[in-house]
Amino acid sequence: MPVTAVRSREEVEANRGRIAFQRGPVVYCIEQTGNQELIYDEFAFKAAEPFVVEYAGDRLGGVTVLRGRTDDGRSCELIPYYAWDNREAGFMQVWVREAEDRSLYS
Repeated sequence: MPVTAVRSREEVEANRGRIAFQRGPVVYCIEQTGNQELIYDEFAFKAAEPFVVEYAGDRLGGVTVLRGRTDDGRSCELIPYYAWDNREAGFMQVWVREAEDRSLYS
């Protein structure tokens, strides 16, 4: 199944300029655990960000995680939203800032 970026309805003011990622029916989030170098809301993604899909059988009872990079090149891991906050306390984000895809203007 491909990973796709989704946008909320335009009427949801808090999510304007933000995207979330899903794979099939599963929505993913960024959790502080596993992403220590990321600070809440100080990163962005391109909607067409390529993710590596990887099954992690040793984590959270076995989950499929997404590995990718933020717009500024930092590596990150996204986990299924249903599994967040099961390792240790920390921030979590579903709706992330969308980076402008500069390749559209080249």
